[in-house]
Amino acid sequence: MHHKEKPQIYFGRNPVLEALESGTSMDKIFVQQDLRGEVEVQLRKMAKALHIPFKKVPQQKLDTLVKGNHQGVVAFGSPIPFYDLEDVLAQIFEMGESPSILILDRITDVRNFGAIARSALAFGVHALVVPVNNSAEMNHFAVKTSTGALWKLKVSRVPNLEHAIEQMRQFGLYIYAADKNAATTTLDRIQDNHPRAMILGSEGLGVRRELLKMADTVFAIRQSGEIDSLNVSVATGIILHHFYTLNL
Repeated sequence: MHHKEKPQIYFGRNPVLEALESGTSMDKIFVQQDLRGEVEVQLRKMAKALHIPFKKVPQQKLDTLVKGNHQGVVAFGSPIPFYDLEDVLAQIFEMGESPSILILDRITDVRNFGAIARSALAFGVHALVVPVNNSAEMNHFAVKTSTGALWKLKVSRVPNLEHAIEQMRQFGLYIYAADKNAATTTLDRIQDNHPRAMILGSEGLGVRRELLKMADTVFAIRQSGEIDSLNVSVATGIILHHFYTLNL
């Protein structure tokens, strides 16, 4: 199956609105800084309802992206669809499986994101949950670095990770977070096999404090050096493999 490498770009007010209304999956929407009025309000509302990143940018940026008459509106199609979190959770239980969900907090590097998706697919993760803002772009490069794993996993893009975690808790999921500074245990000591969601943060920033407070267990990966030298995608592979082997 051949997939286009170049992202689909939509520009002009009506073409973008029509694409959104027809259910086209979008990576992001750019709107000219000084655009006012009904169209801007409508686009902002739709972006919010559909959990699409919405950015105000200078006209020059839009001019460099598009050679035609963009009317202050440019949108980028996403090569992957996005799924509603509640639907995803219900579907996993309906299939008679125990959910394994990965929550990615502030992981903005597309290469890391792609590598995490590969590990997730290899070790039985059902879905990735990412925030609308402060997340890697869902573009063709992300799919390419995931070697197609992103086509096989369900990705749920949510406006608020705290709310998403609360939803998962209501579905009976146990919440883990990986954070070396806040850890109360190490990964190798975890032997419980709950339906679970795991929160991972970027190397530099870690998991946000608000999310750490929501975790049932915060763990670290036992390692030899004083320096935390694991890249987030490598750490994810280790974590997911550990939980995967609990199911075997």
